[in-house]
Amino acid sequence: MDWKEYYDGSGAFDNPTRTDLAISNVGSGAASGPGFDGGIVAPRSYGAKRNTFFNAKWQVSANALYQLPRGFEVAAALWGRQGYPLASYLNLDAGGDGSVRALATPLDASRYDDLWNLDLRLAKNTKLGGSTNLLLTLDLFNVFNNDMVLARVRQVNSDTFGQIGEIINPRILRIGVRLGF
Repeated sequence: MDWKEYYDGSGAFDNPTRTDLAISNVGSGAASGPGFDGGIVAPRSYGAKRNTFFNAKWQVSANALYQLPRGFEVAAALWGRQGYPLASYLNLDAGGDGSVRALATPLDASRYDDLWNLDLRLAKNTKLGGSTNLLLTLDLFNVFNNDMVLARVRQVNSDTFGQIGEIINPRILRIGVRLGF
């Protein structure tokens, strides 16, 4: 996936300043990239995770399940993708227009590390009689307990620039019991 944006001539822009906000209004039909010809398309998230720009040239997902004798099952889910862009910006005074969040570097100049995650499952399904069954499960999420950074403070002219804002969830072991009838 190598999604780029292209513009027809110099009249395609209202303001040539590459800003953080020009790539934030994806749902409203506004621009979804840095606003220059040949730039990557990287929609900015909204809601609780407004600090992420979605753009990965590759992504992989693989799932497997093997049924063992006596009602046992083992399963694995592997997922990976290229790290999303780390779009640093400067909060600058724009005079009568207030302030502007100008991109400090091209949107794809820096990226977070590639993200990989492996989840495992062991399950035992037991018939109790009639249509009643019991399912016991052990799920292990984030098997390697990686601590991948998903978001950082991106404002270059801030005292908190570069601080971690979000990491992937830690390793979790979930034990489950389900009674079906």
